[in-house]
Amino acid sequence: YRVNNVAVPNYDVTNDALWGKIKLTCNKNAEWYLTLEADGLNKIEFYQKRGNGDWTQKEMGNAMPVENSAFFGRAALKLDVRAGDTTLLMFRVHDFEPLQFNIHIGTMASFVNTFHNTDLYYGICFGVIFMMCLYNWYLYITQKQKAYLYYVLYVFCNAIFLMVFAEYFFHLPYVLRQLILFDPVLFPAAFGAFLVLFTIELFKEQLTKRRITVLYAFIAIVACDAIIGATPFKLVAFNMLRGFGLLLGVICLRTGFVGLNKGSSAAKFYLIDFSSYPGVIAFLILLGYLIPANTVSVKLVVPGSMLECIFLSFAQADKLKVFLVEKEK
Repeated sequence: YRVNNVAVPNYDVTNDALWGKIKLTCNKNAEWYLTLEADGLNKIEFYQKRGNGDWTQKEMGNAMPVENSAFFGRAALKLDVRAGDTTLLMFRVHDFEPLQFNIHIGTMASFVNTFHNTDLYYGICFGVIFMMCLYNWYLYITQKQKAYLYYVLYVFCNAIFLMVFAEYFFHLPYVLRQLILFDPVLFPAAFGAFLVLFTIELFKEQLTKRRITVLYAFIAIVACDAIIGATPFKLVAFNMLRGFGLLLGVICLRTGFVGLNKGSSAAKFYLIDFSSYPGVIAFLILLGYLIPANTVSVKLVVPGSMLECIFLSFAQADKLKVFLVEKEK
């Protein structure tokens, strides 16, 4: 085995089972908790030994019952320690998600302010995202344009993926939680597919039949990856998805430039949005290696997606304005 002593160990996606070891001494009586901030992990097995006592075991993670893991809606372990105790903690993880561990130990009071500020921050971001979703659903009902429907489905699937990424898995409805556990790549694959459908609808007057065929082929490939995600080969599906994510950014940028060159006024908003998309995908892939994995860096992803939803809505609104002007003429 190899020992990793960095502040935030990151093993990316691996088929290996990882073991962690923590030895600590308690100098004050309190209710102590340990959090991993390990996004998306389905099962973590903890083993604790106090002094010369016996080992105790506890399991937590997304696949475990809520009562096993809930701590302000996050995965956390309550430590069985008293003042003067020296305790040894071992934990084992084997998952198909990126394995990254940002470990914190403290009392409930020490976590309250941090969790409150984080919830407020993400609450504003997700609030804007879901408001854009509802507003464009209303526009789809009234205008009957498919682009609005594809936008809504894209934003919804993206929001579900981001909630899991931001450790709000336990806040999702039970049906969605079970669906994510059954096929973890379903929602990220779905938001990519609906984004391509939205792009086709937005620029259909500017795109050739050949280019549209290529875009539909990409959707079919992503759909196959989502099907693989429902099989035991989830690790393969996840690795394929990351490559498709980078390819999606290239496809969307190229399509936006085609629309701009052929006179689409909506393309400028679309390109402003997707000029940052490849950077966000690269950030998610490199997080913890070339980019420091800390609270600030992780928090940049959700507001980035919020701005993306806003600019895509601007693009569709600009196209609607052009459509109404042409209709008046």
